[in-house]
Amino acid sequence: MSRTAIIFGVVFCGIFLLSGEDIRFGETLTGWTKIKKENVSLDSAVRFADEPAVRLADGARILKVFDLEPDSVYELSFHVKGQDIPSEKEDGARVMVNGGKVWKRFTSDAKTGRLDIGTFDWKAGSGTINTAVLGTKVKIYFSSGSAGTVWYGGVSLVKKNGKNSL
Repeated sequence: MSRTAIIFGVVFCGIFLLSGEDIRFGETLTGWTKIKKENVSLDSAVRFADEPAVRLADGARILKVFDLEPDSVYELSFHVKGQDIPSEKEDGARVMVNGGKVWKRFTSDAKTGRLDIGTFDWKAGSGTINTAVLGTKVKIYFSSGSAGTVWYGGVSLVKKNGKNSL
């Protein structure tokens, strides 16, 4: 592979980054902590909106700490796809947000918060992050459940209101 092709790949695949509103998946997941890292990968065969999806399998998770603005409300949106996720109690695909002692769980079923289980194609999910409740330093976790495979794509974190705008 030529040096130009490698540089092009690094620049355009990049890293998992927050660019104002979008969190993009990149080749190395730099800046993200990988739990069960052998089961975490960028899957170029599974794409969402022409971007490679992050693949988490058999209990894998990724997390990153974000510094958000005080007294602000953010909307975290994502798409999730799953394969062979068991339906046991408290198992399944989900996004968790932690602000100190406060936890929030986001799934594709915003009304009930029911975990995403089974085999399914892309589903949209979202949730609200209120820094007055969670604080300004929040950890966002993408999880797979104890078994099966889940992919995440189309992730964005958008400030909805507050003292300052993005």
